[in-house]
Formats: sequence, structure tokens, C-alpha cells
Amino acid sequence: KEREKVDKLNQADSMIFHVALAFLLERAGRLPDGMLNGRLLLNLAAENGRAECVAILLERGFSPNRSDGLCVAPLAAAAAGGNLAAVKLLLRYGAAVEGGAERGRTALTAAAEKGRTAVAEYLLNAGASPLPGAADGRGALCLAIRGGWEDTALMLLRYGASPDEKDAEGNSALILAVERDMTELAGALLAAGADRNALGRQGKSAAQLARERRDPACIALFREK
Repeated sequence: KEREKVDKLNQADSMIFHVALAFLLERAGRLPDGMLNGRLLLNLAAENGRAECVAILLERGFSPNRSDGLCVAPLAAAAAGGNLAAVKLLLRYGAAVEGGAERGRTALTAAAEKGRTAVAEYLLNAGASPLPGAADGRGALCLAIRGGWEDTALMLLRYGASPDEKDAEGNSALILAVERDMTELAGALLAAGADRNALGRQGKSAAQLARERRDPACIALFREK
């Protein structure tokens, strides 16, 4: 039955969500610390684009920094859902912009992984670091590239992401860009000083991969020097 309530929260429109949330809050005694099946009500509201409900929960004293059973903080949930209004609310109530760095899962990496460019840029302007905060390969730049979000990756690079960032498998951002036919990004990475000789998991450089993919525009990037 509790799972059914989660499903209803996920599918409801704004008005029904308000009613369902109010009902759950009235029964808070049966929901320890605002949790429902290991998920925080605040996270459910944030990731489903319900900024008005996020505001209600924050006003009622829900912590903006507590992680749920999935080790996801409310700010990361809002960022992954592309809910900029909720992100702004959570930061206003004291959410740590770098929260989750020790687990390699910050709001910025959550936004980058889902291609939430506007949210990622807002977080960067709020103080989020574009550099990886943990040694597990979960840098925002590589996550954006692996997800196929070239615009997000270009924005991160403009904000100071390392052009030599590598993912968990040891692939450089440049190699990932070439593998995904992101020619504009590959050019931007090279212009930013990316190591064109770095080898990836296949033991090949970005230039070698470009030649194998027979992409004239991408091959031309490596002929310029």
C-alpha cells in the first residue's frame, strides 16, 4: 500500500500531489522522519518538479541536506529532475551545494548526467565546483558526455571543467567526445589543452578513434597541429 502511494505521487498532477502530500503529512507519525519506503518526501517532491510542495516541506522543517535510502540528497534529486525552482528553494534553505561529494554524487553531477544544462549552470554560479570531488570517475564533464549531452558538456568546459577529466574506466573526455561524434566538443577540448595522446580503455588515442570512425570533420581536428 505504501508503494501505491509512491506511484500516485509520481503520477499525480500538481493539485492531486498537494492533496496526497497533505494526507501523508497528517500521518507523519507512521512515516518515520518523513520517509516512505526509504525515500524522503522532500526528494519525491523535488525530483517530480513540485517546487510548491518542496516549499511546504522545507517550511515544516524538513532538512535540505539529509540523504534518503538511495543516498541521494534533496538538492541532487531536484537537479536530476531539472527542477530549477526547487534547486533555488533548497539552496535558500541551506542545502550544501557540494553535498554528496564524498560519495561522488553531487547536485552538479546529477544535473550533468541528465543534461540539465540550466540547472547545472545555476549550481556552478552558486559555488559548485566543475572538477570531480571524488576519486571514482564521476566528474560532471564525463557524465554529460557519456549521456550524450554535448551542450551541457560545452557549458561545463566554459566554467572550468578539466579538459583532461577521465571517467571511471580511464577514458578521457576527448576520447568520449570522439566516440560519440561530438565534433564541436572535441574541438573545444583540444582548444582547452586536452591531451590528444592520452589512451583510453581500448589502448587507442582520440586521433586513432577518429580515423577509425572515418569522420572527416573530426579527423581534421587532429591534423591542425
